[in-house]
Amino acid sequence: MEVTANPSTVAVGEVARVTATGLGGLETAGFGLSNTDGASLSADGSTFDTSATSPVTDGSAQVYFKASEPGTYAVDVTDGESPIGDTTITVTADAPAAGAQLTASPGTITAGQPVTITASNLGGLATANFGLGGNSGDATLDPATATVTDGTATTTFTASEPGTYIVDVTDGETPLASTQVTVTGADPAPSMTTTTPSSTPTPAPTGTPSGSVPSGPSSASQPSSSRRH
Repeated sequence: MEVTANPSTVAVGEVARVTATGLGGLETAGFGLSNTDGASLSADGSTFDTSATSPVTDGSAQVYFKASEPGTYAVDVTDGESPIGDTTITVTADAPAAGAQLTASPGTITAGQPVTITASNLGGLATANFGLGGNSGDATLDPATATVTDGTATTTFTASEPGTYIVDVTDGETPLASTQVTVTGADPAPSMTTTTPSSTPTPAPTGTPSGSVPSGPSSASQPSSSRRH
């Protein structure tokens, strides 16, 4: 396996990307520092600590490195137990120029929605290159290379699978900034409920039916007349 840093020399506060390749069937790779004074690592480009664990995709894993103190730092890679490779990064005392910034709007979306990624403070760059780190999945960036106008460049991010995605911007070689996009599952379509009205029986008519003739009282029996002889 091989471990590389791009770039291998940075100024205090600048970010370098450390990539381990040839990791075979590993699911995750651990990254650590031989000298943790002033240096830190991040798997997502936003939360930095003295160590980081990154998912392995197609035999490759990466983390981001930065330091607040000049010096030479060794970044090592493990399979979770044993060291399997390392690389060295030199940090100089030169403070970087006004740092580039990368923002995602909105930062959390449902699957399939677009996100506008904006890189600013790009100085005199003519173009900016956008890329995906860590869990790239089926996510896309359009365009991958954008023209810089007044120090700013934009691209559009989309993904159809839920997850946390890291978008970074480079000048073609050196990572300048990164941001995070969270994609949630699509909202389920509302279910349709059909209600069948119940039939109401027609009540039976009350009172005397129309057109009927009421029956009169029964006639009294007439007394029989007798003849006198």
